[in-house]
Amino acid sequence: MAERRMFAKTIVDSDAFMDMPLSSQALYFHLSMRADDDGFINNPRKILKMIGASDDDMKILIAKKYVLLFESGVIAIKHWKINNYIQKDRYKETVYIKEKSALKLKENGAYTLEKEPCIQNVYSLDTQYSIGKVSIGNNYIYSRDKGTEEAGLPEEMPKNTAEDTCKQAETVRTKDAVTLNETKREKEEMLIDKIIDYLNKMTNSKYSKKTVETRSKIRARLREGYTAHDFKNVIDKKCAQWIGTEFEQYLRPKTLFGNKFEDYLNAKQTSKRIMPVYSEMGPEPSEKEREEILNMLKKEFKEGNG
Repeated sequence: MAERRMFAKTIVDSDAFMDMPLSSQALYFHLSMRADDDGFINNPRKILKMIGASDDDMKILIAKKYVLLFESGVIAIKHWKINNYIQKDRYKETVYIKEKSALKLKENGAYTLEKEPCIQNVYSLDTQYSIGKVSIGNNYIYSRDKGTEEAGLPEEMPKNTAEDTCKQAETVRTKDAVTLNETKREKEEMLIDKIIDYLNKMTNSKYSKKTVETRSKIRARLREGYTAHDFKNVIDKKCAQWIGTEFEQYLRPKTLFGNKFEDYLNAKQTSKRIMPVYSEMGPEPSEKEREEILNMLKKEFKEGNG
C-alpha cells in the first residue's frame, strides 16, 4: 500500500465539502490516508476513535456520500479514483473483492453502487432499531416475543417490506445528520452578522453583510477555530493603532480578517490607547460612546504628532 495519497481540489474545495464541520473534513482526510489502493478501509471506527472524531462526523460523510458503507462494515472513498492515480507497477488490488464488485465507476471517476443496498448503520448506538415490539434486522423483520397480534403484524414479513422499512430508517438518520449540520451553519451565519456589525460600529463604516468575500473570510477564520472574542480583540487592537493615522483606510474586512488575522491577534499592544472592554460581541458601544472613542483616538494621534 502506498505511503502517499492525493486529494483533488475539485472535491475538497467544493462548497459541499467546505460546508461540513472541520471535524468531518479531518475524518475524511484521515480515512483517505489509510485506505488501500482501491480506496477501501476495513477499520473506520478505529480511525474515528484514534483522531477523536464523533459518530456524527461519520454520519455526515455517509449522508453526503463522501464515503460508501457496506454491510460488512467496510467503507469506500467515493471519489478515490478522482483523488488518486496509482501506477500499475505499484498498484495492489484490494482484498475486499465482494465490496468492490458491488461498485461501478462513473464516467467522472467516482464510485457508485450498482444497486443501493439496505445497509444497517453500524455507527448507531443501538445494534437494531425497534418499532414497538418489532425489531428490524438487516434482511427481515422479526418479533421479539409472541405478542405479534398485539403489534398488528404477522410472525414473519416479506423481505421486500423489511427492506423498505430499513430504507426509511436510513432516510431518517440521513435527515438527522443534515439537520444537525444546518443548525451549526445557521449559528455560524448569525455570528458572522454580529462580527460585521461590531466592525461597522467601531469604525463608523457600513460594510454589507451580504458581501461574499467578507463572509467567506470570517467563515474561514471561524472554521480554523477562532472565536467571536478573537475577532473583537483584532478589531479593538487595530482601531486603537490605526484610527486617526494613514492606516485607518485598512480597517476593513479584507485586511483584518485575511491571512494576517493570527498575526494581528497575537501582536502586542504597542499603542497606549485603551479600548473600552465589552463582552463577547456585546453589548455593543452606543453611538455616543463610539463617537467619544473615535474623537479621543484622533485627538491623541494629533497630540502625539504635534
